[in-house]
Amino acid sequence: MQDIFSNGFGDTLLRFAICVLVNWAIVHFLYFKKSKRQDFYFTFMVISVAIYFLVYLMMGMDRGKATMGVGLGLFGIFSIMRYRTDSMPVREMTYLFVVICLSVVHAMADSLGIDVNGRLTGTPVMELVVIDVITILAITLLERYLKIENSKLVQYDRIELIKPEKRKELIADLELRLGIAVTDVKVGAIDFLRDMAVLRVYYTANGTEADEHTYSGKGKNVWRNRLQAKYKLGNLFRPYANVETYMSNGWDKIRYAVGTELRLNKQHAFDIKYMYQHPFGQDDTDGNRHILGLGYTYKF
Repeated sequence: MQDIFSNGFGDTLLRFAICVLVNWAIVHFLYFKKSKRQDFYFTFMVISVAIYFLVYLMMGMDRGKATMGVGLGLFGIFSIMRYRTDSMPVREMTYLFVVICLSVVHAMADSLGIDVNGRLTGTPVMELVVIDVITILAITLLERYLKIENSKLVQYDRIELIKPEKRKELIADLELRLGIAVTDVKVGAIDFLRDMAVLRVYYTANGTEADEHTYSGKGKNVWRNRLQAKYKLGNLFRPYANVETYMSNGWDKIRYAVGTELRLNKQHAFDIKYMYQHPFGQDDTDGNRHILGLGYTYKF
């Protein structure tokens, strides 16, 4: 009877899990944290899954056909990256390229095995992990130390202000109308018939513009996890320690706690704990805090 799965499919699923996890971390913590574009978030993750299995199945052909098949397949894949129905910004195009490349790398990695000479063949998982770590570190450093200017296109009606000598008046008028701190203005198309010009306005987010992308860790969309270890010390004490994380579009804050439950009987119990809170993002206004907690529990 033919096996349901081919040999090495378990290794394939392991590489797939690593690939999806790494791509999700890149998209969620590095890309989405700044852009807030859910449409590209969806695109990146779905393409990551599709590319992985497409390349994996093409590599399953005879070795002679695989090289040509993978080459033609990747040619078709990269040809659709222009998204002819909509223009894609350079930053989004770069992240899409990274996601596709990592999916191809993980899919084309050979399963581990031993040849007739007793030598190890294939691609160890740790090699893929090292590649993933290098990629994530490179993106993290570039995102952190390279400043990305926010910009928007504006159809501007006061065409007399686009002259070089009136640049200060133009910036002041744009700041007054848009309510943002303008850093630079570039003039694009000019329509003298309608007295209108298209401007690309570069600005720094502040005020309402910044509030759209801030998060205090107190809203509804919070991913909250807690890992706790507890030990029963006799019938009275149950000491414990836990770590609790708060995540929205990145790491918001983390809490460390140590304490003990004091069980008087099956119905009455006290809880005494010390907690330390450390925020990661600048948007969290709580700051570092030392918390002492005292609780009481009654079971009916």
